[in-house]
Amino acid sequence: MAAHPHVNSANRYCSGVLSGKIPAGVHVIQACQRQTDNLKDSKEGAYRFDLDRAEDICDFAEQMKHTKGKWAGSNLVLEPWQCFILTTVFGWLRKSDGLRRFREIYAEIPRKNGKSILGAIIGNYMLVADNEPAAEIFSGATTQAQALEVFRPAWLQVKKNPEFAKFYGLSLSGTHQNPGPIYCLSTGSRFEPVIGNPGDGSSPHCSIVDEYHEHRTSVLYDAMATGMGARAQPMQAVLTTAGTNTSAPCYDKRCQCTQILDGTIQNDNIFTIIYSLDAADDWADIKLWRKANPNFGVSVFPDYLKKQHLDALQSSAKQNIIKCKHLNEWCDAGVSFYNMVEWEKCAALDVSENDFIGEPCWIGVDLASKIDVTAVVKIFRQDDDYYVFPRLYVPEARTQGEDAAVYAGWAHDGYLLTTPGNMVDQKIITEDIKEDARNFDV
Repeated sequence: MAAHPHVNSANRYCSGVLSGKIPAGVHVIQACQRQTDNLKDSKEGAYRFDLDRAEDICDFAEQMKHTKGKWAGSNLVLEPWQCFILTTVFGWLRKSDGLRRFREIYAEIPRKNGKSILGAIIGNYMLVADNEPAAEIFSGATTQAQALEVFRPAWLQVKKNPEFAKFYGLSLSGTHQNPGPIYCLSTGSRFEPVIGNPGDGSSPHCSIVDEYHEHRTSVLYDAMATGMGARAQPMQAVLTTAGTNTSAPCYDKRCQCTQILDGTIQNDNIFTIIYSLDAADDWADIKLWRKANPNFGVSVFPDYLKKQHLDALQSSAKQNIIKCKHLNEWCDAGVSFYNMVEWEKCAALDVSENDFIGEPCWIGVDLASKIDVTAVVKIFRQDDDYYVFPRLYVPEARTQGEDAAVYAGWAHDGYLLTTPGNMVDQKIITEDIKEDARNFDV
């Protein structure tokens, strides 16, 4: 194993997290446990862990240069947590065809922890070292400035490393202030930023979606994902901090990923890791902030975090955004009528309507016709607890027009019921309420 130092570093990180020697939140612990279990099961499973492939991307990464700060111009040195992410994502292969297992990364990493550099490494590796002819690599975001947060470091890594550029035959367009696409003429590959809705026609080998929490819709994410069909082993990388809008598509993706980590759902193609505090942690205890900041003492310095901590304690106005950006706590109390993060803690997942057959029930109805959602909400009371079961309707046409992606997704997942046509069919709603009246004491 001496020939695989980065894999060894990743393994030590994993062991340190699971033993408690390295402070970590539950989602990081689950990610490490998932890797440990996968390695134990690999002899009988559908995937194998290739040490050389895992090591290769880390070797590649450490040929790159720091592009700013006190280390500018020196070679990168990966931290153990970065080794863990890169070796896990790129080391697992399918036994059936030798192609990569993981096709998607969802990583929530707080500010100042090297998230953009990680994205730049992945982008440049996929551009030149993944043996993909005419590879198309995109750094996507909602604004030009945000797209350049990942793309500019990647561009500068080429600019500041002439040997690297010469070896792979890379050429740069644009300037430091306004960097343009990176081209690899020998393979016909390119790496470029993309803003907002990219439209159809692209065939990404790799898409890096930066700060996904800022995206109001999943248009860019979906366009990249659906364009990857012609690629043998594409990669969709979402690298983000937490956000302040739990109705945004990023929060849906996060919820899916937490279910993968806790074993509620099975998806062998998504690697996910979320650096945050745990629900029971006291955010005001600064000693716990190490759990959410894997680069503590490296690129996130104690003095900086102490100042953020003090600001949060002294200013309620700053508290949510600091908790969000430095502890990865989703905080939307400031932008919505209800704090949906707190609301979700009220979920009673082991209860169904069938548990209340024959019991007293209150039903509230909010009717709509074309645009709004019709809501029929049943409420039951047991002692001091209230149990709420909503049934929500939209016309079928609503899933095909404006906001179609949002409504169609909710309908597909069973959160919305559709009635035929472009108007809500109130006869269907009436019959459903009559059925409620037969089942409950309304």
